[in-house]
Amino acid sequence: MASDNYGYRSGRRDLRSYPVAAASAAIVEGDMLTIDANGFASQASAGDNRLLGFAAEGCASPASDGDTSILVDVSRESVFYVAGSTAVTQSDLGKVCDISDARTADLAASVDDVLFIRDIDITNQAVYVSIHVVPVAAVAGV
Repeated sequence: MASDNYGYRSGRRDLRSYPVAAASAAIVEGDMLTIDANGFASQASAGDNRLLGFAAEGCASPASDGDTSILVDVSRESVFYVAGSTAVTQSDLGKVCDISDARTADLAASVDDVLFIRDIDITNQAVYVSIHVVPVAAVAGV
């Protein structure tokens, strides 16, 4: 697995254990995770509006759903450093945005609004984000 500087930076953590989906690729510490239709944790991707949290550890993809569990930081107070999908600018500060992939915030999309941008790193084209809780009425299908 590739090593980078992304992941947990600060804030009170709330670590919970969740079973992992067999369909999930190997998970790297700091990956954004979602809950699949069967209730298992997997890597988040574009269009996911059920952000579970951020992986507090890595794990390989299990052979079957639930064969492996992973610790997930579900705290809205935790701050994570992730890549930006487009050029990071001062105007991104304080916005809400979507997920591009498990390690990238989609700065150009604001449909799901699952990430809150707390700070920016223009030099490295990255952002500091936390979980943004979307009001239930705003989530499609609820």
